[in-house]
Amino acid sequence: MSSTFFSITNKYQAFKTFILFFLLGTVSFLSNVEKSFAEPLRVHFIDIGQGDSALIQSPNDKVILIDSGPSKSWKALKGYLDQLNIKEIDLMINTHPHSDHIGNASRILEHFKVKMVLDSGFAHPIRAYSQLLASVKEKKIPLKLGRKGRTIAIGGGANLELLAPEEPFIKNSRSDPNSNSIVFRLSYKNQAALFTGDAEEETETRLLVDSKKLRADLLKVAHHGSKHASGRAFLDAVKPKYAVVSCSETNRYGHPAPETLLALNRVQAQAMVTAQVGSIVASTDGETWQFTTQRKPSPSATINPLKKAQQISSTNTPNTIQNASAQGKVNVNTASLNELKTLPRIGPALSKRIIEARKDSKFTQASDLRRVRGIGAKTVEKLAPLITF
Repeated sequence: MSSTFFSITNKYQAFKTFILFFLLGTVSFLSNVEKSFAEPLRVHFIDIGQGDSALIQSPNDKVILIDSGPSKSWKALKGYLDQLNIKEIDLMINTHPHSDHIGNASRILEHFKVKMVLDSGFAHPIRAYSQLLASVKEKKIPLKLGRKGRTIAIGGGANLELLAPEEPFIKNSRSDPNSNSIVFRLSYKNQAALFTGDAEEETETRLLVDSKKLRADLLKVAHHGSKHASGRAFLDAVKPKYAVVSCSETNRYGHPAPETLLALNRVQAQAMVTAQVGSIVASTDGETWQFTTQRKPSPSATINPLKKAQQISSTNTPNTIQNASAQGKVNVNTASLNELKTLPRIGPALSKRIIEARKDSKFTQASDLRRVRGIGAKTVEKLAPLITF
């Protein structure tokens, strides 16, 4: 590529993890699975502004495109693919039908030879999605539905396992298209990476039913680092060492949310944000990981999660945040509104009720939270290992 890349290295630990290549059902596009993995596997997290797009290049020279960003990012996306000399895409994954993820899907089908499309199958009435389906039909491209339980062996010990969505779909959530995103785990030897689309709290609750399958060293952070995802219980299950957030520098949503950066810091994940360093390339031989970024972060860039986390609220001092992170649990008697919101199932409304309730009398055990309207037995069960008094 024409951009100058510099290596991000971790002197304490070799980069480990990941990955893959694939297709669905009994269909296999890897006719040369016996080929030795002489080349590394590469994953490109493409900087396309406020949206998502990632590209996987397998050691077998297969190409997977995961989402295609918003329509206004077409020039940047195509330019990146052209620099990699991409002509064919073996599999295009559309995690969910929102324009910041599939805005260029029909253009991809027009300009590249796409062999197969994997879709969430969650219908959503936006133009980009109807254009995608029309293009797939016109070009007679095989379309598969991404569903929990599908596994694809891709040769050389690399596998893809879909963890979501599953039917019946999640309904009446904050965003049903987000909550029913395709979520998949890429595994290679003893390493794994987790891609989460725009999954939100309800998705994570479902995923935690089989939490052992979530473990991964590399996490593609859900929903651009939104506060509506990356809950404490979820991150504790994944235990990521590295985390990538895709967003723009001047987005109107406040991504990545300080709460999410704080949560990533709590599990000691090294965070990389495309808004700060541009496109990120992760490469592995199956044993170690190396990361390169398109540009070097400036000294003032908030690449350190605590720098932005310390700005969560004027009611929080840096020391308060650091102590909460170091302790690993949230003290429900002293935590701020934003710290309480990092707990699973505890949004702004419940956080305010907890603060009001503790004014009357301090909490001494998890079951005491039952006196807060809206907190039931199941929520208390989830909170118990995450809180202190």
